[in-house]
Amino acid sequence: MSAQGTNAAPLPYRWGKFEGWLLVVWSSLAVLGLGAALLVRVRRAGLEASGFELPAVLLLLIVVGLCAVILLMGKGLLRKRSYALRLVYVRLVLSVLLACGVVVGRAAGLRERALPGRDGDVGRAVGFLALSIPTARYYYRRRHEFH
Repeated sequence: MSAQGTNAAPLPYRWGKFEGWLLVVWSSLAVLGLGAALLVRVRRAGLEASGFELPAVLLLLIVVGLCAVILLMGKGLLRKRSYALRLVYVRLVLSVLLACGVVVGRAAGLRERALPGRDGDVGRAVGFLALSIPTARYYYRRRHEFH
């Protein structure tokens, strides 16, 4: 009888590859779609009449910055980089804060002042949290693979 080695085969990294590619494709499509929408609006109305003032430009910069962070997270997950692991934990913290904010907002009675048709906020926050917790746990178990 020979004893088998204690070195087990490495676990497949299917979820990490799936999520990495999903984040890369989604963020790229979001930036391309945003750019196309801006181009159409500017061509139709002209730059001065398009309504791009400072608040709109700042909001666009924030959206593009978030897409860039999501793209970096996706590329980092595909390459198993340690900064991507940190971004997964940041996403978990933000999803917990989002869920807490929605619950506190509903408890404080802000629903009466909310826009009509916004009943899906709780479901969206819970769904985001339900995705973030197992994902963070998955990457926490694989933290030794990230460099």
